[in-house]
Amino acid sequence: MILIKAPKEPENWAVDPMALLAGFVRHGWHWEIDYSQSTREEKDAWSRADMVCRAALARQEGRPFYFDGQEYFDLQIWENAVSSSGQKVAVDCDDASGFWVKSVGPESTKH
Repeated sequence: MILIKAPKEPENWAVDPMALLAGFVRHGWHWEIDYSQSTREEKDAWSRADMVCRAALARQEGRPFYFDGQEYFDLQIWENAVSSSGQKVAVDCDDASGFWVKSVGPESTKH
């Protein structure tokens, strides 16, 4: 599945990243997101949805999912560990070996 950024639509047009990607998970589809043209707000919204939905897809496919090297068996506990870590995180690997997320530094302070 490839997502293509369309030209700017009317102000009231919006896509809920979590709803869209959750639909992909329900169908068992894989996807990639190109953030090169995104705003910071778009990147924040889409990257969180992307990470959660990739973990859900891994679970659905029977692949393990990890955070900082620890395997989790419950998606909600994994999501809580990631979100409460206080760290910036990044996808380290998403393949047949599992879905791996790692800390990459302290969370930036929002002003």
